[in-house]
Amino acid sequence: MPRTRSSATAALLAALSLCTVATGVAAARPAPPARTVCGSGAWDPQGKDIARIQCELTVALTDYHGPVDGVLGPRTRQAVREFQFCDGLPVTGSPAGTTRSELHRVYLTGVPIC
Repeated sequence: MPRTRSSATAALLAALSLCTVATGVAAARPAPPARTVCGSGAWDPQGKDIARIQCELTVALTDYHGPVDGVLGPRTRQAVREFQFCDGLPVTGSPAGTTRSELHRVYLTGVPIC
């Protein structure tokens, strides 16, 4: 007996649903990652809140895994330079001024820039 268009469509949909279950390709969207919360209170536009800057760098850069220890050491300065480069800012390694504002803006979006 020849299949009608609707039975062929139903068979195709059934086959696709089996493939989906087996492979997980069309699985439900995963929950968004938990938001990283960096410090409390107001941030310092002069860049003196180094621990908060380090925390925001972990959000802004996909490969920054440096310590969040409040010390503006070589790893933090290098991450700041990388952020400045990716954001089109002058590369100085200093987290103050425009760099601080831009880092905070990127942190608030929750989307790494590089």
